[in-house]
Amino acid sequence: MKPSIVIVSLGPGDPDLLNTKTIKAIQNAASLVLRTAQHPIAAWLERNNICYTSLDNLYDNAEDFDTLNKEIVMYLHRLSSCTDVVYAVPDASSDHTVRSVLAELSEKADITVIPGLSSYDMYLSSSLPFLSDYAVTSVSASDFLLTSY
Repeated sequence: MKPSIVIVSLGPGDPDLLNTKTIKAIQNAASLVLRTAQHPIAAWLERNNICYTSLDNLYDNAEDFDTLNKEIVMYLHRLSSCTDVVYAVPDASSDHTVRSVLAELSEKADITVIPGLSSYDMYLSSSLPFLSDYAVTSVSASDFLLTSY
């Protein structure tokens, strides 16, 4: 049986904006891993006595983001070989560590992504009344670094 990794989006940090699937995954996690405890949801987890591990130490020790992504993938792979893992990130759809996990571990583990509300969704929806044209295109700033013109 393949190891299991469930990736959840924590969103902008308001626990009331978490979807039911995400809350269930977090509450039932054998091992909950936060990409960073520097996220507002960490305080909510602590208030609700939900144990987690963060990867902040990997951030602190990584030379660059490529190295960090590789270390996160290795960590999650090792951990998932022992227990089911829920990996929590602010926004799974734009997180580079999630892309690395999917690219490197999709054949080695059963990976499920539970989408959630992103900060982008929250802020865009609150600004719609001020936009004259609702056709909005979003591009990650990091994508500009990867594109040559």
